[in-house]
Amino acid sequence: MCYVMGIKMEIINREEKAEVLKSTKPVVVLKLIILFGICAAILSGLFYFQSTSFATGKPYEMEVGGYVIYPGKTTVSDLAEAGFELSDYSSLYKDTYDITSEAEAKTRYTMVSVVKEEEPYADIEIINDSSNKKQLGDCLISAVSIDVKKNYKNMDTLKIKSLGLMGITPEKMSEAMNKVGKESEYKSYSDTSPTGTIYTWRSRNYSMNIIISNEGNLLRIESKYKDN
Repeated sequence: MCYVMGIKMEIINREEKAEVLKSTKPVVVLKLIILFGICAAILSGLFYFQSTSFATGKPYEMEVGGYVIYPGKTTVSDLAEAGFELSDYSSLYKDTYDITSEAEAKTRYTMVSVVKEEEPYADIEIINDSSNKKQLGDCLISAVSIDVKKNYKNMDTLKIKSLGLMGITPEKMSEAMNKVGKESEYKSYSDTSPTGTIYTWRSRNYSMNIIISNEGNLLRIESKYKDN
């Protein structure tokens, strides 16, 4: 009789454990769902934060020929839609780039000029910072620059923070940027080229540089995206 009772007690205990497991399973699943939800929310929050201007900074725009270029935001297609083409000095700006051609992955293209009717308006760099090839038109403008000694078209239309080309000085730029530019020595690759001082304003992924010669003349202006 005791043996039978023992078996009955064991069966009852098993049934009770099974009921407990059944009752706790939804709780465990619910906790896992909540945990996954929290993780997803954190990841989404991090992704959103990394894409905000607070995390990335804001580009320093340059107005060229009446069109505002935002390095890191403006694409090659945007320039094309504004009526510009791309070329370089090797063809005296007569040959233009096919923006439907493929750009190699993780590649930066330098010494490119923004042109209209074979006249250069500014120099730019183009970047494909993705891991795959894509059309040149989909690539970002990573830098836009003006070298003062070059003969660009409509240089009097260049504007930075409403400052015209001839009005750009370190003091006026600092006033427009609401902070003083960081100074560093400028040395050209050529011994015969002028030397001077680079003034840099930085907003995380973006920077604005102007170069002033030792004689106090403006030599170059450049707005860049991810220059480090």
